[in-house]
Amino acid sequence: LYEFTYEIIGQGSFGTVEAAIRRSTRQPVAVKRIDYAKWQEKGRTSNEIDILYQLKHPSILTFQSCFSRHDGVYIFTERMEFDLFDYITKPPNLGRLRESTSKYIIYQILVAVSYLHQKNICHCDIKPENLLLNVLHTSTACKREHVKLADFGMSKYIRDTSLRRSQVGTRPYMAPELYHSYERGYNKSADLWAVGIVLYACLSGCIPFDPNEIDKAEHLVNNLVSMYPYKEWKHISDNAISFLSKNLLVADPTQRTKAEKNLSNKWFTDDRQLRNNLRELEIMIKMDNEPYWLTKYLP
Repeated sequence: LYEFTYEIIGQGSFGTVEAAIRRSTRQPVAVKRIDYAKWQEKGRTSNEIDILYQLKHPSILTFQSCFSRHDGVYIFTERMEFDLFDYITKPPNLGRLRESTSKYIIYQILVAVSYLHQKNICHCDIKPENLLLNVLHTSTACKREHVKLADFGMSKYIRDTSLRRSQVGTRPYMAPELYHSYERGYNKSADLWAVGIVLYACLSGCIPFDPNEIDKAEHLVNNLVSMYPYKEWKHISDNAISFLSKNLLVADPTQRTKAEKNLSNKWFTDDRQLRNNLRELEIMIKMDNEPYWLTKYLP
């Protein structure tokens, strides 16, 4: 079914992501190889595959197939052009994105998170490296980023009334409650904190907390002067900072705004051009039985 090119396009703690080609269509695909020797919690592998089988949405990386061999499990997905980290740090962006571009990208991420949360799935590892994108061009030669959420290796099933206690995630993007998960527990709102860190990085070019102070984030986040210093944030709108500080980077997980409700925030709804740009993407990337899969949340 597939031809391996042996090009390494990603590396993780549990294995590699390699390039391959689907023989029937000659389309490039990505292969995540999970090494048995490095993967001690093998239950996670079956959990990831079980979740991937359930997901079908334009904002979620498309799963194609999987198989296991003596050396590991192979998961085949569509291949995207960039991850968000590379997209932010390489020319022409050079470390940060314009507010309009950040808004366009974060809106799509929230659509993906809303879809997951409706299925009682918490991603648990949202970060730029797990946000993949293709750059498309409209009929008028405008550039449009199509963003997809990827890598469900740490994902958990969590119902609205449930809490999980096992610590998961990548340190700079982990919500405060994850540092006290054994005592407090966490739920799907941890994903919204991670989206907030991603947005902060898009707008400012950095993460908000020193790596040595991540566990103090729930206290530091309330100091708006140090969180959003004027020199670095003077070109960012008040609506953007308000959205970030009052809806996503909120220390108390019960006070974070849910993904779907965030899509109706005025930072999005007051921007007519955003709606037009998203509508163009809907026309290029269609979803079965849902022609307005992006703009249905906007007036």
